[in-house]
Formats: sequence, structure tokens, C-alpha cells
Amino acid sequence: ITNSAVVTLQKNITATNLTGNLTITSGGILNTANGSQSFDITGASGAALTVDANSTLNIGGGGTTASSFPTGFSTITLNTGSTIQYSNSSSATQTVSATPSYANILFSGSGTKSLGSGSFSVAGDWTNNSTGGSLSAGTSTVTLTGTGKNIGGTAATTFATLNVNGTYTNNSTSTVNTALGGSGTLTQAASATLNLNFGGSLGITSLVATASGNTVNHQFSGAQTVRAMNYTNLTLSGSGTKTLSSGTTGVSGIFTVSGVTVDATTNSSTVDYNGSGSQTIAAIAYMNLSLSNAGTKTFISGTTQIAGNLTVSGATADATTNLTTIDYNGISAQSVAGITYYNLSFTNAGLKTVGASTTVNSNITINSGANVYVSGTGTLLLSGDISNDGVLTNDGVITAQ
Repeated sequence: ITNSAVVTLQKNITATNLTGNLTITSGGILNTANGSQSFDITGASGAALTVDANSTLNIGGGGTTASSFPTGFSTITLNTGSTIQYSNSSSATQTVSATPSYANILFSGSGTKSLGSGSFSVAGDWTNNSTGGSLSAGTSTVTLTGTGKNIGGTAATTFATLNVNGTYTNNSTSTVNTALGGSGTLTQAASATLNLNFGGSLGITSLVATASGNTVNHQFSGAQTVRAMNYTNLTLSGSGTKTLSSGTTGVSGIFTVSGVTVDATTNSSTVDYNGSGSQTIAAIAYMNLSLSNAGTKTFISGTTQIAGNLTVSGATADATTNLTTIDYNGISAQSVAGITYYNLSFTNAGLKTVGASTTVNSNITINSGANVYVSGTGTLLLSGDISNDGVLTNDGVITAQ
């Protein structure tokens, strides 16, 4: 098929009526369905199927049947830049062949396309323009090997196992149900969404999720481990416990916790709200909490626990607007950040040192077993009451107003 021709089959091609090679040259398009009917291609033994760069083999489906990937050829070559399109719009389920190693693969049409249990290798772009959620992942494994390629299209894609061994950008909404692995890099584009719907931790070497408006959502109904890296928007949803890895988890946008338990202490994690604008601080139990860069970081209502350090650098901490309680609950020594609190609480035996100018607009609660020390450099300005069931030592200044 040459000279950018567009050819649409009107009958099956068999080894009897095609005894030689089938080649689609640059610019050519071969359609296997005509809208109401679909046809199959069966090559002769010893013959070759070749799809050149910038050409398309469109495997369609119409009426009650869907075409299959060509069979019978001894050699199949899908050159770099070629596209295989599965465009089923029939009432039948179209099976996506795992036999060839694809360059670009494109899905379209309203009919169901099934990956089944196959293992797929794609060196080019993965584009899903299907309508009605008609691409089924099954239990397949998709391995992406290209450099500077994309996952995209007008429809969301659900993968079972996805391995990225090259460099790919996720430009749409992608969900991974079983595992995300590979030796390469997956980069979130602006406003893209990556749903991680499997237990355990990420296996992929590099995940980059700092583009504007993108979201990584740990949504599995069970335990998951959250990689310590920088996110724009980070969502922890589904159910079960989401455990933050050791190191620093940076969030420059929105940190959403919905219906799950967050463990940010077991691995001595640091959560850094590092956006350049205003951010809302989730009310969870932190080990170390950092408020950095710029903007106002506002604590939501309820109690926020801090077992390690609260560090404010460049940003402004607002712990009063939502009548928040900050509870320093470490079992080791802690320094109390010199900010304005609404309610301030101390729990557990680690020495809590007030060493800077600190204001409390409501009450201070020192729970049984807690040990609070106002050092010589510390000033504590209090508008409410002190409830002391622990130990309070003052070498600084405590002033009631």
C-alpha cells in the first residue's frame, strides 16, 4: 500500500489470495472494517507483514464482529513511528494481540477492546481515544520501552501491571491495578492523574509528579506505602493504612486524606508543605512537619499531632483561624515552634522546650507524664488557662493576657 493510499477491506484476505508480502508504506492506511462489517487478514507461510513509519494498520470492528491482528505471516515488522489502531465499534469484544512489539498503539471506537492476560511491549506512544470505558486491562502486563513518549488520549486508561523501562509522560488519567514497576521514568504532565490501586509500594525507578495541577492518588482498599518524593497534589483514599516512607514527602498543592489511616510516624517521615502559595495542613499525626517556601499554611480544625519537629521556614503558619489544637506528643525531646497557637497540648514524656516567643490564644494542656520547659530564651503569652497534669518548669517568661 503506497503513495499515502487509504485502503479499506471489503472481504477477508487469506493465504490463498495473498501469497506474498504485505507492506504498508509511509503515509498509507489499511482499514480492516468498513463500518458495518469487519474482515481478517491471514498471510502465507514465509511471507512478511511490514508497517512502515508514519503508516497505520487500523484493525476495526463493525456490526457484530471485530477484526483480529493479522495472522499467518512468518515475519511481522512494526517499524519505529508506525501505528497499530484498534478501533472496534462492534458488539463483539476485540482481542488486542500481544504477539507483535508495537511502536505506537492507538485505541478508538465504542466497542470493547480486551488486553486479556497478554504481555505487551510498546516502544512508542500509548493513546486511548476509546469511548465509554471500552478498553479492558484484564490481567495483562504492559511494558513501555520508548524514550520521550506519552500515555494519553481523550479517555482514561486502566492498566493491570504497568512497567516503564523508558521515559514516558502521563498526559491523562491512568489507573494501575496490580503493580507499577520498571527501570525508567514516568512523569506526570500538568493536570494529569495517576491512580495507584494496588497494595504495597511502587517498584518503578523514578516517578516525577511536580507539574502544575497533577495528582497522585493512592486509592487501594488496603495498606499502601507512599514513596517519599515531591508531589503537587497527593491524595490518600480508599481504605486501610497509608504509610509514609522514610525521608521527606513534599506537597506543593493539596494533601487530601479521605477515609484512611495515615501513618507518618513509623518511618520517622517528614511532610513538607512546600508550595509557593496558601495551603491547608491535614490533621494527622506527623513525625516531622515542615512549612516552607512561601504562603500561609493553615491548620484545619481538630487536633494535629507532632512527634518530632515543627519547622517553619519562609512560610506563615496559621494555627488559629480554624481553632486548631497542636499536640506535641513525642517520646523524645522536642522544641516548640515559636508561632501563634489556638490550643496547645503536650503529651508523652519527651521534654518539650519553649525556647522562642510563643503565643497561645486559648488554652494550654499539659497531660499526665508530659514535661514542659520554658527556657531562658522562651516567652509564653497565654490568653486562656493552663491545665497541668504533668510538669511545667519556667526559666523564661510566662505572661497571661
